[in-house]
Amino acid sequence: MLSKKKLSFKKNAKQHIQAQDFKKKLNLEVNELIKLGKHSTASDQENLTDKQKIWREELLKEISQQEESGSVTKLTQTPEIKSTGANPDLVARWRQRQRRKKRWLLAPVLIILILAVYNLFRLDKHWPQVADYLPWPAVIINNQIVWASELKKETNFVKKFYNVPEAESIAFNHLLEERLISLNLNNLNLHLTDVTLKQEMARLAKDFGSEQAFYDYLQQAFNIKPEELTNRVLKPYLKKRLLYNYLVQDPKLTTQTQNMAANIRQQILSNKITFEQAAQKYSQDTTTAAEGGKIGWLSFDTMLPEFALALRNLQPGEISQPIQTILGYHLIRLNNWENQDLLEQDNLDKFSDKTTVHVSHILIKTLDFNTWLEEQKKQARTIKLIPIKI
Repeated sequence: MLSKKKLSFKKNAKQHIQAQDFKKKLNLEVNELIKLGKHSTASDQENLTDKQKIWREELLKEISQQEESGSVTKLTQTPEIKSTGANPDLVARWRQRQRRKKRWLLAPVLIILILAVYNLFRLDKHWPQVADYLPWPAVIINNQIVWASELKKETNFVKKFYNVPEAESIAFNHLLEERLISLNLNNLNLHLTDVTLKQEMARLAKDFGSEQAFYDYLQQAFNIKPEELTNRVLKPYLKKRLLYNYLVQDPKLTTQTQNMAANIRQQILSNKITFEQAAQKYSQDTTTAAEGGKIGWLSFDTMLPEFALALRNLQPGEISQPIQTILGYHLIRLNNWENQDLLEQDNLDKFSDKTTVHVSHILIKTLDFNTWLEEQKKQARTIKLIPIKI
């Protein structure tokens, strides 16, 4: 008996809601189309278009049928819940159940959609294939996009030189550094010119006799094209050098580095430390520091101009003042001349560019660019959109 009562309430509530909706529809259409109820004058009829007359007749028939059946209240009456015998609480509960049904229907669709989007953006093993057909973003670095196709090309290029499992990681690091350096150059309004690129390519090709011979060597030895060398090797290298040359001009850094080199020289001259010990302790030239700063035999035409000029004014065993080059500040010691005895006896030209000398040095960098770049990478906002082993 209780269930019949609930069904009756539910039926009454549903009828009431349908009646409400129907009443609103009729009121809207009647008021907007004919602006009249059932009673209209002949003049009103004349003012209507043929289409409006047809609509009016159909609406009035529908109204009459509904009123005769008692399923809807008259247009002149305000509908009340009590007129249908429905309980307001029951109506509210019925509406709530209807909303729940809709939610349950939408839930599976929403779950499927979330899973599809997740799988779409987290490409595990098949992203290299997708990169061949879609412009897919791989990483966002400081609001700049690195495309998956770009990462794949860089990885393939790295494998031509280092066919190792870490090739993708090396490629990602190259692209990360290139993006950060380019951003800094743009902020400083510094630009790499085509003239500089051509000059560097010509310098590399010089030892091969011609640029074409150099290109043939690249193709045969590494299977790389000239444009690959330009875009993936020369441009990143020259941009790095351009930024470094700008940063090391900071007067504060220059003064600090020069004072540090002068202090080390004073320690050596006062016999507080030997040149070799100072090189091992302070030198930032990682290739010579462990050997006490020993570079070995060099000819003047292979040295940096500032380095060569300082050596020409030294005697064996002497240590130069701090000498500035693009690398930083050097303390240079001339160890010996080639054929020193012959130079003294025959008065040969010891300043010839081909003359070789034995040299040691201590390098204090104005800026440790690699350390600076590592800090830039740590501070970079990097968002990976595909799995990359770093």
